[in-house]
Amino acid sequence: MTTPETLRLSAQRFGLARVDRDIAAWIRRYADPQIANWVEAENALTRILLDLALIDPDNLMPADGESDVVANALARALGNCVREAPYSTDYLATLSALAFAAAGNFPNASVFAQRAQQNKNPGPIERWLIMLLASPRLDFSAAAPTGFTSYAQFIDHALKGGFQEDFGKARAELEVTCRESFESIARTDRYLLLFLQQIHNRFEELSAARILREIGFPNQAYIPELLRPRPHFSTHHKHALYENNLS
Repeated sequence: MTTPETLRLSAQRFGLARVDRDIAAWIRRYADPQIANWVEAENALTRILLDLALIDPDNLMPADGESDVVANALARALGNCVREAPYSTDYLATLSALAFAAAGNFPNASVFAQRAQQNKNPGPIERWLIMLLASPRLDFSAAAPTGFTSYAQFIDHALKGGFQEDFGKARAELEVTCRESFESIARTDRYLLLFLQQIHNRFEELSAARILREIGFPNQAYIPELLRPRPHFSTHHKHALYENNLS
C-alpha cells in the first residue's frame, strides 16, 4: 500500500501539474498536440493513478479542499483526456470517475460516470461501479455482480440507517468479497476492487443518515425523507453541519 505522501511525490515525479496545464491548453485549442503528446500525458496520469489506487482505504487523504488537491487534479486531467481520437478514450472517463470518488468528490465523479456509461463492453464490476456513481440514489443492490450481492445488501442497509455497526458489517463483508473475487476477475479489472474499498470508506464518511444521527438531528423520523434525493452529503455539507453543531 502507498500513502497520500507517496501520491504527492508521484505527482511531482511524473509532472502532474505540467500535464494538467498542457491538457487544459490542448482542449482549449491553445496548442496543437500530436498523438504522441496525448499518449505521454495519459501514461503519466495512469501511473500516478496506480499510487492513488494503492492507498490504504483507512489512510485516505482528508476531503477538505487542500489535502485532496492532487487526487482531484489527477481526476480532472484524466477526464479532460476523454476525446475523439484514433483509439478509444472512453475508459479514461471511468478512471476519472473512480479518482474523483476516491477523493470524496462525488458530484464530479457523477459527471464522468455518466460519460463512462458510453463505454463499450465494460466488465460487470466496472458497469456496476459506474452505474452507482452516475446515479445520486446509490442503490447498491441493483445489478450487483456475482459475489457482491451480500455486500450490496449490507451497504444499502447501512446507508439507510446510518448506524456505525452496520457500516462495520458491510466493510467486513466487502473485505471478504474482494479477497474471494480477486483471482476470479480479469487481471485488468482488479484495480477496481482497490477503488471500491476506498469508495466504500468515502460513502461511510459522507453518509447523510450517519452524520444527521451523530449531530443529533432533532427529527430522526424525517431522515428517510432527507435521504430520498441522495443518501450522502458532499464534503462541504458535512463540514458545515459539524461546524454548525459545534458553534
